[in-house]
Amino acid sequence: MLQPTSQTRADRYGKSDLRRGSNNFDAVKNLQRDLIELGFAVIGFVDGIFGLHTYWAVREFQAYAAMDRVGQEIDGADSDNYADRLQPVATGAHRYSGLVSGVVDAATRDALNHWLDNRWRCPVVVEAWRMRNGCRFRLEADNLWRHDAITDTSVRMFVRDLSGYFSSPCDDATAASDDKNDRINLGDFATYLSWSGPRSMPPRHSSPEGEILPERLIGKPLEALDAKQKSTFKVVRAVSEVECLGHFDCVNAYDNAFISVGPCHWTLGIAGRRGYVANGELCGYLAYLQHVDPAAFHRIFGFFGIGVDDCWVSDGNKADGKSLFDRGQRKYASWLVSQDENGAFHRLPEREEEGNYFKSWHWFYRFVMAGRTMSGYQRGMWDMTRIRLRDLVEMPWDDSPLGPRLEDIFTSEKAIAMLLRWHVRYPGHIVAKGRAAPRLHSVLNTLRENHKNLGWDRDPASWTDAHEKALIRSLRVAAGYVGGGLAKTIKSIDRWPQWGRGHNPQCFRLPPDIGQLDEARGSFRFDRSGLPPAP
Repeated sequence: MLQPTSQTRADRYGKSDLRRGSNNFDAVKNLQRDLIELGFAVIGFVDGIFGLHTYWAVREFQAYAAMDRVGQEIDGADSDNYADRLQPVATGAHRYSGLVSGVVDAATRDALNHWLDNRWRCPVVVEAWRMRNGCRFRLEADNLWRHDAITDTSVRMFVRDLSGYFSSPCDDATAASDDKNDRINLGDFATYLSWSGPRSMPPRHSSPEGEILPERLIGKPLEALDAKQKSTFKVVRAVSEVECLGHFDCVNAYDNAFISVGPCHWTLGIAGRRGYVANGELCGYLAYLQHVDPAAFHRIFGFFGIGVDDCWVSDGNKADGKSLFDRGQRKYASWLVSQDENGAFHRLPEREEEGNYFKSWHWFYRFVMAGRTMSGYQRGMWDMTRIRLRDLVEMPWDDSPLGPRLEDIFTSEKAIAMLLRWHVRYPGHIVAKGRAAPRLHSVLNTLRENHKNLGWDRDPASWTDAHEKALIRSLRVAAGYVGGGLAKTIKSIDRWPQWGRGHNPQCFRLPPDIGQLDEARGSFRFDRSGLPPAP
């Protein structure tokens, strides 16, 4: 049978633009069939309704069609594996140059017709494999898109990527290649309460390039760090091993946060029980990244027609993140915007079904690969984590305008690391109305009552190592009453780096001689260099 040509398909999608809610049943059915044929199976099934998943599929097609390379299905290929029937091909003069809007306009129709005529396909294919002895054994499912497209927790997901969009001199597997064994280790499927989705857990799913090392986080090796950089890095790294297992490419997409990444495991948003979404701290980081490294932000987000609702630069042209800053909890958060057919950006509906787009296997893959290959994305996390530390340690201890700050009370590396972890997990325990929360005051008040001999009423500047160690012990005890696994994670920070004593299940490459977190009074030396002004 002859394949239809672009000329015979001229009115296949109707004579007017198709968009979410379009009621041209036949045209939408044709669109859905074609998108599925081209590899954009996020639609699910053909129903003639231009709903949410068709909208996602059109956006994904527009983004991939704008890349330099895509896939092409080989005529007469004898492989049963869909991804192995594809080869990379340059888009050249036929690279889509329109907007990623989810609207099927004239430029999108032309691109769809060209793809169909030339057997072009989505260049990224996510597969589920059964494993045996650590190796791929049997393909269970291919071309996965939606986060719950496969619910088997025993298989592992791999990617064949022909686009070359993510590339690194340290990871040849990310370059566009015709090697059919060229699979990228991605993650697996996990569940949490009523939620589910992808996850990447080191070391099983991670890459060595994804480890949070000074070279990638700061831009220099451990031995080249000055005293402040090393002290701050130790705190950040210790907390990161609790939050993201010490890896940039440790990504969670299986709970109500949609996506969680980074040393403080910033969340994209938080979905409540009724499906409403609250602002997320990952959007705060992305807003900062857009300000300091627009190219890196565009690579991971802007290219796909997505942005952040709030700008890091405030109305007074001050780059302080004020519009994103939650002063009550001393953190930065926002939500997302998406591009329309006119190039304008509009706030994404604050609904769980909208946020689930970013739990899809393709978005999950983008976050994983950004964590492995994009230096700007990695370096920005050094700043954003230090911004959080700055806002935490400079927090007023009480209502007195000239009173002490948290950094006057707790001054050791270990105490600050414990407090940072606690603030990430339960910010309201640490901060209340922009000041030290009652729970922290209780830590000090208990010591005043039970260890009067240390003289807690003296100026904190005169406190000694004995005071600091007592504060650390009191933090340990207080964390034990909280629940939610906090005590266990505080214990991990207390013993960090326990893997340096011989048992290293995460296969960390950080030199263990970096040393433990110091308990001495005044041992935390904070690197504030290059940080933006506080809001």
